[in-house]
Amino acid sequence: MPIFGKIGRLASEEVTLQLVRSKCMPIVLYGLECFSVAKADIKSLNFAVTRFLMKLFRTTNIDVIEECRLFFNFLLPSEMLGIRRTKFECKLMNCSNVLNYFGLGLTA
Repeated sequence: MPIFGKIGRLASEEVTLQLVRSKCMPIVLYGLECFSVAKADIKSLNFAVTRFLMKLFRTTNIDVIEECRLFFNFLLPSEMLGIRRTKFECKLMNCSNVLNYFGLGLTA
């Protein structure tokens, strides 16, 4: 995560997590909601985020990382991807232009 490398320990954990949540994660997850992603790839994304959290909170204890993640309401990429995929599918189903394009729409 390049943000952590730039700000180091100057910002609080909360600020760092908010920057990662708002700037990095959308870039990492961009477009993945419309593709079938292999479980191994999702595990790799989760692993990268978990390692970042270990560095941020200066611990390798996975229980501590989970508690911090829950305390700061910081979702793993797999969780974010599920939410994004649901939103994408809802928008896709409500888009009459796409449905008409695929011959699924009801046009007279």
